[in-house]
Amino acid sequence: MALSYAASTAAPVTTSFPSASLQTVAGTTTSWLPITTAWASNAACSTQAYAQQNHAPILYDPFYQTVVDPDTTSEPCLPPEATAWWNQAADAPISLGPTFSCPAAYSAVETIVRNSATQEVLCCPSNFALHVPMTDYVKGAFPTQCTSMMSSGDSYVYMTSTSSTWSPYTTKLTGPYVVYAVHINGYNIQAEPTGTLSSASKSNRATSNSNNSNSDSNSPAPIVSAAKAAAIAFASFVAFGLLSFSAFLLYRRLRRQRLRQRQRLLSGDSSAHYVTDDVKPAPSSPSTTLSPIRPSVPPPPPPPPPPPPPIRHAIHSPISPLTSPAPPPPPPPPPPPRTYNPNHHPTHNPLNPLPPPGEFYGPDVFWGGLYSGAARRLAQRNTMVHEIGAGNGARDSWDEKMKAWMRWKERELWMH
Repeated sequence: MALSYAASTAAPVTTSFPSASLQTVAGTTTSWLPITTAWASNAACSTQAYAQQNHAPILYDPFYQTVVDPDTTSEPCLPPEATAWWNQAADAPISLGPTFSCPAAYSAVETIVRNSATQEVLCCPSNFALHVPMTDYVKGAFPTQCTSMMSSGDSYVYMTSTSSTWSPYTTKLTGPYVVYAVHINGYNIQAEPTGTLSSASKSNRATSNSNNSNSDSNSPAPIVSAAKAAAIAFASFVAFGLLSFSAFLLYRRLRRQRLRQRQRLLSGDSSAHYVTDDVKPAPSSPSTTLSPIRPSVPPPPPPPPPPPPPIRHAIHSPISPLTSPAPPPPPPPPPPPRTYNPNHHPTHNPLNPLPPPGEFYGPDVFWGGLYSGAARRLAQRNTMVHEIGAGNGARDSWDEKMKAWMRWKERELWMH
């Protein structure tokens, strides 16, 4: 059996009630419709059942008298406020309260305490039991809050749809059968001395829309408790910080005293004594003096004076007589000066135009010799190329060319 439910196609329901009150929360306007007295029961409502295709039968649904059997003359099964609440639009929410009473044919199956001033009452028909609480209204949801079990062998009559018409249908039950009924849920809000309906309904509406998660945040009492808790936490944090800072200063002072006493002991001060953590307060008598916790350490003896230096003399100390230092070695002779030889010319030694040791050329002789040597070498190379590349007959062969090249190479090596 599927538990889906098609939305009602009833005529629009008016929300203009004399006792209605409006409340705006987060841009959404909610209409509060109170039901101060129990709606009179109607015996025909217990038999006005209908079922859509592949659905279980439903009782006490305003859809029956508006669509299934609009020509019925029986009184409505629900009060107008409950009918408006059941068929409400998604953009115009409706809540029953702040005063709510179950209809005469219904009974309260559960009461949920939202806060100290708000209670939500869940109502089902008298012969129905609570199955699944539906505290959050969902448009078009199948009513599964109130159920009734029928026994096997019973005959049951309900209206069913065939194409576009509704007609009665009788079924003989062969096993346990579940019948559902439309539920009604409302709120009872106690008036506070300094509050209004708006403050109480604000907490109530927030509870129904957020599944009990935001009701405590909108009520005054939890807000005060949260503020007190925040103040206590802040004060505890400040006190803990002050105590920690004081303990740090005390520890730092004791540590400095210990270091100071240790330095005095190492320096030989007999009046110094150790300071420990279990320092006792000074006695009230002025004549009593504090004894040191540890005995004073006597100062170390002074070091002996150094021995006098030995007398260094040739007679009194023959082991290390005073002698004059050895003379330093003579400096090396300076190199002979270089002289200019105007008679030396690169043509005297054409293969090595550099001057002999001790002599140097003038600028004209030096560069002229280099130029003449470079010109001579260039002529020798041109001759070698001519000898290798030129020739006729057998000299054009590879052997002749190699021999010519070797002769040129020997000549070049001899010249160098």
